Amino acid sequence: MAWATEGYSVGKKRRFAIVGAGNIARAHVSACSAIEDIELFAACDTDAKRAQTFAESWNMPAHFGSVAELLKARPDIVAICTPHPSHPALIRQVAEAGIDCMVEKPLSVDLGSARDAVESVRKAGTRLGVIFQRRYWPAAKRLKAAIDEGRLGRIVQAECTVHYSRTPVYFSKERSPWRGTWEGEGGGVTVNQASHAIDLLQWLVGSFSTLYAQWDNAAHPMVEVDTMVAATATLAKGGLATISFGLNPRQTDKGFFEIVVYGDNGAWASLREEPEGAYGLNTQWEIPGEEAQIAALTEKERMQDRRMYRIVDQGRRPPELNPECYRAQYMEFLAYLDGEPGYALTGDEGLKSVEIIEAIYRSAREKRPVAWPIERGELGRSGE
Repeated sequence: MAWATEGYSVGKKRRFAIVGAGNIARAHVSACSAIEDIELFAACDTDAKRAQTFAESWNMPAHFGSVAELLKARPDIVAICTPHPSHPALIRQVAEAGIDCMVEKPLSVDLGSARDAVESVRKAGTRLGVIFQRRYWPAAKRLKAAIDEGRLGRIVQAECTVHYSRTPVYFSKERSPWRGTWEGEGGGVTVNQASHAIDLLQWLVGSFSTLYAQWDNAAHPMVEVDTMVAATATLAKGGLATISFGLNPRQTDKGFFEIVVYGDNGAWASLREEPEGAYGLNTQWEIPGEEAQIAALTEKERMQDRRMYRIVDQGRRPPELNPECYRAQYMEFLAYLDGEPGYALTGDEGLKSVEIIEAIYRSAREKRPVAWPIERGELGRSGE
């Protein structure tokens, strides 16, 4: 399915509800507010007052303090924007009510519950989408096409780097008491900031066969979770990948994310987001005969300075949001609900990044490489 650039409409309104009236909910509702076939219906939050305030700010006619009460009102689509560990139970609850669901990344913070949630959707006959809006960057689609068309040959090496900044205020208990804890967040940089990178990496290079990882939080000693990760992986089709995630404790506008892929024909190319929140660009493109064209296109896109969000005062003010990529994914999800084939970001696809998350934590805990397929088992978080 092509990237949706115009409004999708079949003249059928679907009532849309959001569960979790926090910061990321703004991106979902802002995106859906501009889609003709979506009617903003309700906000739901365990803090009923916050749900009411959020609903009123978006002119939603209903608000609820419990998901059970929301589901009785029969929305058509429920978007889950709650802390990560709560996702699987909410997915199951929505599916069992016979309602379609969109969930924020990651699908879950452990593989067992993620698989259970996807199976519950399958049994219910409903549909599930997982938000990975960075796949909708034009540069991401350009790199994916080059790989799929064989213009780099077989991918034999990849580098995936995420270095953003998150200050101590970001993890403060006054602002978000669930952040920085295993119970509340389910992990650190791996499940939160880097889950987009993990998804893009596996989307571009395919599955892994083994992974060895270590993590630490030396720069953020006030938190329990990982704020730096180093890992190496072997690709299922042969080759190597290196992974590096880190959070700078000092606020900076120089944070970046980059994937570089190398083919066995000597060609290589990249996808780089800099600063954090900017649309990714193909800053390196060494595919013979294509260099000048892609360089000119990349410079044009750089001058457009398109952003998904701008961090204005991290930890104290919410980022300024541009929901365009969310809107593109929602429009494709609507087409999927209407029977069009080709929607990629289903629950089964969301499981792939959860497998890598599981492997990173399990490898760090057990101090050994983890092999695919990843089996169910005790979840390793502490790294001890």
